[in-house]
Amino acid sequence: MLKPGWLAGWLACPFAGHEVGRTWVPIEVSYLYQLPKSHEFAESQQRSAEQPDWVGPLYPAVPGPHDHGSFKTHLESSLSRAKENDALSRSSDYRKRDVQARSIVQFTHIVNDDQTLPHLAPTTWLDTVSPRHSPRTLSHSTHSGEVMRRKNVANLNGKNRYNQMTLITVFILATKLAGALVTVTVAANAFSFSRYRKKNLRRFRSPINESDDILASFNVKAEGENEFFFGLATAPAHVEDRLNDAWLQFAEEDSGEKSDLQPADAIMGAAIADGGSQPASISSKEANKSMKIKKPLKIAMEAMVRGFEKYIEKEEEEEELPVPVTNDHNVTAWHNVPNPQERLRFWSDPDTELKLAKDTGISVFRMGIDWTRIMPEEPLNGLKETVNYAALERYKWIINRVRSYGMKVMLTFFHHSLPPWAAEYGGWKMEKTVDYFMDFTRLVVDSVSEMVDYWITFNEPHVFCMLTYCAGAWPGGHPDMLEVATSALPTGVFNQAMNWMAIAHSKAYDYIHEKSTSSKPIVGIAHHVSFMRPYGLFDVAAVTLANSLTIFPYVDSVSDKLDFIGINYYGQEVVSGAGLRLVETDEYSESGRGVYPDGLYRMLIQFHERYKHLNIPFIITENGVSDETDLIRRPYIIEHLLAVYAAMKTGIPILGYLFWTISDNWEWADGYGPKFGLVAVDRANGLARIPRPSYHLFTQVATTGKVTREDRARAWNELQTAAKEKKTRPFYRAVNKHGFMYAGGLEEPTQRPYVARDWRFGHYEMEGLQDPFSRLSRCVLKPFSLVKKRKPQNDDAELVLQPLAV
Repeated sequence: MLKPGWLAGWLACPFAGHEVGRTWVPIEVSYLYQLPKSHEFAESQQRSAEQPDWVGPLYPAVPGPHDHGSFKTHLESSLSRAKENDALSRSSDYRKRDVQARSIVQFTHIVNDDQTLPHLAPTTWLDTVSPRHSPRTLSHSTHSGEVMRRKNVANLNGKNRYNQMTLITVFILATKLAGALVTVTVAANAFSFSRYRKKNLRRFRSPINESDDILASFNVKAEGENEFFFGLATAPAHVEDRLNDAWLQFAEEDSGEKSDLQPADAIMGAAIADGGSQPASISSKEANKSMKIKKPLKIAMEAMVRGFEKYIEKEEEEEELPVPVTNDHNVTAWHNVPNPQERLRFWSDPDTELKLAKDTGISVFRMGIDWTRIMPEEPLNGLKETVNYAALERYKWIINRVRSYGMKVMLTFFHHSLPPWAAEYGGWKMEKTVDYFMDFTRLVVDSVSEMVDYWITFNEPHVFCMLTYCAGAWPGGHPDMLEVATSALPTGVFNQAMNWMAIAHSKAYDYIHEKSTSSKPIVGIAHHVSFMRPYGLFDVAAVTLANSLTIFPYVDSVSDKLDFIGINYYGQEVVSGAGLRLVETDEYSESGRGVYPDGLYRMLIQFHERYKHLNIPFIITENGVSDETDLIRRPYIIEHLLAVYAAMKTGIPILGYLFWTISDNWEWADGYGPKFGLVAVDRANGLARIPRPSYHLFTQVATTGKVTREDRARAWNELQTAAKEKKTRPFYRAVNKHGFMYAGGLEEPTQRPYVARDWRFGHYEMEGLQDPFSRLSRCVLKPFSLVKKRKPQNDDAELVLQPLAV
């Protein structure tokens, strides 16, 4: 029986006995072939013995030179029979696996010795066959080889189809897996945001009646437990001249380079004029003391960071940013002002600031004692050879001046200024810093304890640890790659430093209570909190992580050794990815903090809920805004005081409120850029003071203890008028085209317009999440929200505020 598989074998067989050249094809045959069984192959060989060797089963006779049509007819007839047999084999027990083989057959004439023979050749070129080869052997071997080749082709085609199916299957499975992961991620973040919103963004009912003429009334005239005090706050590194602290050295260095300047000569000897002589040995040692030599790995780390910043700067310049992102200095807006090292001359002339503070009517003045000034060198051989007792006496004299102006003293031990010698060995990463801090604490307490009313051991410890040991943006840190990568781990540098600072607080607390001459010393901390919210759905995790590291951990670790909890609050921060986003519809201070009075109220509620079982009162130890124009500062003061008063009305014990600050001063790494003062400072004119309108507003509130509806309306209307007129004011943060703010400040400010948004206490309408998924969801659901207006489930869930009368 003729099987279709024979066709492939015979078409591949060259013609023996003749010199056959290489040639191409005119006839295409495409068909499904099935390979014959072994007994069928034997039968075909027997039949082929009766014919010339080159003639196969398809060709019963040798055609003549002019029988082209007859040969073609036989070929077509054979193909037809092959198809019929194939159909029959599919319905019989011969059914096997089909293999698709496509061959292009060529019918041509090859002329050799004046004899024309038909030649059937496959599409591949055939090598010339010599006449001396045995025709039968060549035919048999060629057929067997073709059978094996067809099997290989079949296997290869099968594998290709399998591989194609495998790739498609893998792609489908990967798509399903990706879809499942996206679904799970969206669902998890949506669930996290629902919890966050319930805890942090729930609408509240304000206890303030906005129709009253007096919106808030603080008991500034009372005494004892019912007393509420107003105060002003400052710190040594911000205001003291003639101070060779870490910040001065940091400012005089170029970024990532060792400074050639030696500020000790110009500064340390100045203590002679205002408080006695410093030992000559200390002065000379400090003057000749070299700057800290950084380790090679840390230099490499800083070089990498600086190089990345330069790359970003270049990219941003191509995007036509109005100002450069970075500069060659660690402290911006410092080298471009007159006499920056003088700060506010509070060391040599404290009375200028103290008189301005006293005239506001405040009752508490917050200041600090600089650790470096008292202990300019590491006390390796004891305190006697290293302590600057003349400086300690000078501080005692200044504290006495504060009291002479009728103000109580709130004294801070550590306010973001670590001695350079402590930074050299690792600072708060090392246990011995606790011992050195206690040496400093004992010196101060033994000297001035009878004149201090409130003690603050640490100001914003987590801010110092994060910016110094994790980011390396403040002096004394220089973190290497490993420290940065592992900083947030339980055993990382952040928690390590926080732990030693907590131990230091506990020891200092015990010593102050042991040695204080007053009947009951009041000791606490100044803890920074900001209201953080996510920009998009996938930023909830970052906000949760940041809150878990910064809000409660340090307070929890020292909560049993606190007489009050100080709250430093400046505004809100919108987190997007690993950075902060500038929301165009929000109002911001010059230093990039979002103005959000509701956040202070919300944070006070959270802290009270957490620590009310300990009966710990609160003090607003810092609250302020950088605003050179003073249009934002006036409503800022009023609205935050309303937030404090609202918290007090709900039963939260708050002892006082301190505003930051009196006069424009050195603002850490931002230099003299952002203006936080109630009083402007003309640095080109001998540091002349010019009180701003907010100075007089604060004086009125601190003196009377009252916030009136008229004052609120006036301050707010002036700001909104400026916004409607599209006026601008300075802004000291660089922002890229995507709205991300850079942490570093600017040498010269950009101009940002005032925002016509109602951010007054109780009036702020929180926007929804701004990521594409959340926006799309709101667009889809918006028609349904218009059909039926949402109603509050209970009175506590709704914010009820009457319209503000103007």
